[in-house]
Amino acid sequence: MSATEQARQRILENGLHLESFKVDPLAQFSLWLEDADEAGILYPTAVSVATITDDDKPMQRFVILRKFDTKGFVFFTSLSSRNA
Repeated sequence: MSATEQARQRILENGLHLESFKVDPLAQFSLWLEDADEAGILYPTAVSVATITDDDKPMQRFVILRKFDTKGFVFFTSLSSRNA
């Protein structure tokens, strides 16, 4: 069983309980990111960003999360791509 499957199985068996969450959402996100990294998930900082075009068509792309703090999230994408 892969690390991802093991993490998924652990959540299915134990559940997610509100009382175990951190009050600070950034602290909780940080724990989840650490868990993903420790579980061996490839590219745990790859995130999907979705928007709509001027003509209301959805557009999705993947970017890399470079850092996050109380000011927000910083993403990386190629400046030469249409996603930039």
